[in-house]
Amino acid sequence: MQCNWKTPPLNWGRIAKSVKELSAQPRKPKDDAQPGNETAIQDGVIRDWLVLGPLPITREMKAEDILPNVETLWPDENDKSGTNAWQAVKLETGCIDLCSIFNVAPDKSGLAAFAYTNIYSPSGQPVAFNIMFQGQGTNRVWLNGALVFASPKNIDIGVGGRLSLPLKKGWNRLLVLNAKTLSIRKSWWINGSLFGDRNP
Repeated sequence: MQCNWKTPPLNWGRIAKSVKELSAQPRKPKDDAQPGNETAIQDGVIRDWLVLGPLPITREMKAEDILPNVETLWPDENDKSGTNAWQAVKLETGCIDLCSIFNVAPDKSGLAAFAYTNIYSPSGQPVAFNIMFQGQGTNRVWLNGALVFASPKNIDIGVGGRLSLPLKKGWNRLLVLNAKTLSIRKSWWINGSLFGDRNP
C-alpha cells in the first residue's frame, strides 16, 4: 500500500473492538431497548452522565451510608434520592468537574457526589476502565451493583487505577462515587476512559 503524502492522515489510533461496540446513555433504557446511534462511545470516552450531589459527608461516615441500595440502584433523570435529584450532564471531555456542576468552591470539603450511566455491550466482553479522582476523601466504583473499586477513607489524592469491568451482554449500570472529606487540593473531579481489557 502506498501513502499519498498530499493527503496525509490526520487521525490515527488503535481502539479495541470491545470498546468500539459500546454505547452509553444517562437515561434509563425502556424495556431493554437497544441504544440509538447517537449514544455510541467508539473512542471510549463517556460524555453523558447523571450526577447526584452535593451530599453531606463527614470523615467518620462510611461511603456506603451516603446513598442506600446502591446494589439495586437504577436512576433516571429527575429521580429523587432524598432531597437531591439526579441531573443529566453532557461533557466535552471525559472529565466530570463537580465544582462547576454543583457550583461549589474548590476548597470546600464535606461533600460527596455520584455519577451514573448505562453502558450497552452487544457482546458482553470485559473492558478496562482507567479512572482518576481529584478531591480528597473516599472513592468507589460499582458495576451492576457489585463493588469493583474502593479507596481507603480520607486519602490525600484518589489516584484511581485501571479496573477490569466484567460487562454483561446488554445493559450495564456504572456508578461512581467521589467523596471529598479533605481540602488539601483545590479541585473536585472524576475522569475516566474505557480501553480494551488485556486480562479478561
